[in-house]
Amino acid sequence: MRFLTFGVQRIKGGKAMVDTDLVLARLRLATDQAEALQAGLGRRQGDLLDLEKAVHLMADSRSSGRVVTDQAEDIRRAIGIHTTDQLADVQAALIQADLAIARAAIDGCMAPETARTLSHAVDVADEETRRTGMALHDVGQALARISGSLPGNPYLPDFAQEGIDQAAVRLENARRSVFRVVEDLPTITSGVEGIEQVESEAVELEAAGQSRVAPGSPAGSQMDPRQPGPMTHQQGDSWAR
Repeated sequence: MRFLTFGVQRIKGGKAMVDTDLVLARLRLATDQAEALQAGLGRRQGDLLDLEKAVHLMADSRSSGRVVTDQAEDIRRAIGIHTTDQLADVQAALIQADLAIARAAIDGCMAPETARTLSHAVDVADEETRRTGMALHDVGQALARISGSLPGNPYLPDFAQEGIDQAAVRLENARRSVFRVVEDLPTITSGVEGIEQVESEAVELEAAGQSRVAPGSPAGSQMDPRQPGPMTHQQGDSWAR
């Protein structure tokens, strides 16, 4: 996966440090967005059924072509919102999770086997997210052909029905892919929470170690009582003679 700079800081030596709290926030938002997307795609399936009814009414001369083209445009716009808002948040969170897992494995905050398992889960979710995006793009294209048609076109009922059939198949594919992403996100989030816990424990241990150092003394510079103290002025004169 490609890494974004969101949630990543640079420290001395060019080493990447992941802001785990920020990654977790992104993952929790992604979970909410994926669930909303799943519900939204279900509503879009209902919208397609309503559009199909409008096409049938138009074919029977009980409705106008304008109703068909307007409904198709409304669905197309809703699909666009699903893609640019909800799906984009999921993709960004998965990229950050992948980086956090890789960094944790390098730093020893996570066992290699655990890191491989979580990384695989991220890759699967990322692939399903990509498939969702492609399917929604196809849905939008099919609806655009309907909404962009002339309402008075006598062939509108025929190719509108064809476009609806194509959109319905791709929309169902997208819904299934999102369902898998919704299932994978809790596992990924739990794994990153484990990284955060290890990091917090490390910070606490470091703080505890520093508290045992005398105020004003560098860490590890406590004087061993068995070692001689600093020379006095008289001792220095005696040593010089």
